[in-house]
Amino acid sequence: MLGALCFVSIPKSTIIRVIGAAILTFVALRLSGWLQFSAGKWTLVIVGAVSGFLSGLVGSAGTVGSAVFLSLGLPPVAYVASDATASLLIHVVKTATYQRHFALPPHLWSLALLLGLAMVLGTWASKRIIEGLAPDRFRQFVSILLGVIAVQMMIFG
Repeated sequence: MLGALCFVSIPKSTIIRVIGAAILTFVALRLSGWLQFSAGKWTLVIVGAVSGFLSGLVGSAGTVGSAVFLSLGLPPVAYVASDATASLLIHVVKTATYQRHFALPPHLWSLALLLGLAMVLGTWASKRIIEGLAPDRFRQFVSILLGVIAVQMMIFG
């Protein structure tokens, strides 16, 4: 909620570039073996708070949560399910916060529902693909995607 409230007052391009640099650093540290998280309660609480704040602040911080979930060494399907559940909860809170402070036009609600449906269908389709991937290969693939996204964030803000 704090991130959503700050959304209107902080320069977005600067924050997005900093988040991109942090994600790229995080991925590099994880790939080098210097950074590993345990799935402890406090690790997930801290990561959840940071991800929720950044998501509210810049509109989306899924890559932050994704990077942390990746370092937990979860099997591919558990990784996607955990990340999706966290994203759902973040979006519910953001929607309630934004709606309370900014009236969303009715046409955006139907668009959001369509986008949500497309995301569910995309997740279902990707589940079939990732079930056949070895966990190490999956983590490499996600690391590469996170790196590309981070570089894009740093360049274009």
